[in-house]
Amino acid sequence: GGINWLQTIELVKNTPNAYIDTSAFYTTFALTLAMNEIPDRTIFGADYPYGDPYITIEAIKRCAPNAEVERKVLGETFRKLLDNIA
Repeated sequence: GGINWLQTIELVKNTPNAYIDTSAFYTTFALTLAMNEIPDRTIFGADYPYGDPYITIEAIKRCAPNAEVERKVLGETFRKLLDNIA
């Protein structure tokens, strides 16, 4: 999404098989909005080595609306995606 987070979130909302990852979020507003608007299609990403996985995880924990969304973003949703291709 880069600086186009609002448009990217809208695109993902309107595309059933699209997901958004948390790598390179520029503001916690974008991260919070993604987890609130599309919690089942937001997945963890850290953009390593340019991003810091620890900071991204802490931001997700801080901005997630609840523990269920935090679990989904930090791995449950991605695990389900992998289960569907196995």
